[in-house]
Amino acid sequence: MRTWILRLVPVGVAAAALSLSFAGGAVAQQLITGANIKDGTVTTADIKNATIRVADLTSSTVQTLKGARGPAGPSGPVGPRGSAGAEGAEGPRGPVGPVGAAGVSGYEVVQAKSDAVSQTNGYVFRVTARCPEGKVVVGGHANTEVGTAPLLVWSHPSAAEPSKEWVAGVDNLYQLGERVVLTLYCVDAN
Repeated sequence: MRTWILRLVPVGVAAAALSLSFAGGAVAQQLITGANIKDGTVTTADIKNATIRVADLTSSTVQTLKGARGPAGPSGPVGPRGSAGAEGAEGPRGPVGPVGAAGVSGYEVVQAKSDAVSQTNGYVFRVTARCPEGKVVVGGHANTEVGTAPLLVWSHPSAAEPSKEWVAGVDNLYQLGERVVLTLYCVDAN
């Protein structure tokens, strides 16, 4: 039996030592507090990595941990073109524009027809057309009804009343009975 007791003694001593080590840690944990540690004596070597969290720090300490903003990164590549959007609403009506310059008013075409030209070859005769009262001439021309025989020699405003009359000179080269038409363009005088 003595052998058996001798064998149990080392096991008992080991068990007692193990219990004391657990109890001693718990006792040490209860005995050491922040009040027992002198300020400035705990260093980074005394703190286990990844054991302090942001929540364990004061907000002013967290603010001091933020560094300066870094430089902007390079621009990214241009993305693909998007699809066309819906047509927008009609915009408001613009302001009324300025009044334009006075234009031509009272435009009228006046025609005068001659009798059939039957004079001899080389005979030049005159055809005259006049604008109605209150109108002035702005242009004119002469031609024949069919466009074959008499030859127009001249066409211009009348020397006697250039603002009212237009005249044309015609030569009947072929002695045909052609009529001459003098067309006059008139507008209001004011």
